[in-house]
Amino acid sequence: MASTLAALTHRGPVSRGPDPTGGRRAVVTVTEEGRAVPEQRRSGSASRLARALHDCTPRARQAPHDVVPPLGRSAEAR
Repeated sequence: MASTLAALTHRGPVSRGPDPTGGRRAVVTVTEEGRAVPEQRRSGSASRLARALHDCTPRARQAPHDVVPPLGRSAEAR
């Protein structure tokens, strides 16, 4: 755990400081940079999907719209 926290602290998504109650504990806090990571990943995934869909035929782009709702209903019925 210590090496993981050290790497995250070094890269910036978390900060680490002493626990105000003392002892060997530390307080780990997610930084602004760390809070931005999930949105950046979602944005990157959406961009990759948009590029992939751009190269598809209209019929291929329609296929998920046709297939996903029945699959969802089937999963909910179980």
